[in-house]
Amino acid sequence: MICAIVAALVNSWLEYANSVVYGIPVKYISRLQRTQNTQAHVVAGNCTPYSNLVSLSQLHWFLVHLCITFKIAIMTHKAIYISNPPYLANLVRWHTPCRTL
Repeated sequence: MICAIVAALVNSWLEYANSVVYGIPVKYISRLQRTQNTQAHVVAGNCTPYSNLVSLSQLHWFLVHLCITFKIAIMTHKAIYISNPPYLANLVRWHTPCRTL
């Protein structure tokens, strides 16, 4: 029970503003990744030195840089096809090339 609460709190903190951190240096992304790796080891209860990818895959979690990319892709998809949120839908435009290939 306590592991689920810790997982929910840390995951919500990690994913809260991950679209804002798009494009930051790898140094800062690796810090977030270490936090997620530690959380995965605690929640999964791995006492043996498994690799980080094994712990994350057991919990069905993405790596931090993939979470950031996925959230940007979802927000772009919603802005283009659903027009939601409206403030982003007004900013996104289809690219029309000058010439055909």
